[in-house]
This record gives sequence, C-alpha cells and structure tokens, in this order.
Amino acid sequence: MFSYFGGRPARINRTWLEALMRTANSPGGLQVVSEPPDEGETETLG
Repeated sequence: MFSYFGGRPARINRTWLEALMRTANSPGGLQVVSEPPDEGETETLG
C-alpha cells in the first residue's frame, strides 16, 4: 500500500494505462508512450 502526502489523492489516467498495457502485451514488449489527455476516465487512488 502506498501513502501519498499532500492535499489531494493521486490520480491515474486510465487511457494512458490502457495504452501502456497494449504495448506490454505486444511482441515488442513494454514501450513508453506519451500520456494522452485525460478523457474523464481518471481513477483516484488513496
């Protein structure tokens, strides 16, 4: 479990996470891709 410091919970851009998962499951393996704009599917951690 992670503990975050600050006034707001951490957020993850789900669109970006899915793009990273697609590359990780490809024959070429995980590759870093640019983070796309948040499309409203951001999850809050905490």
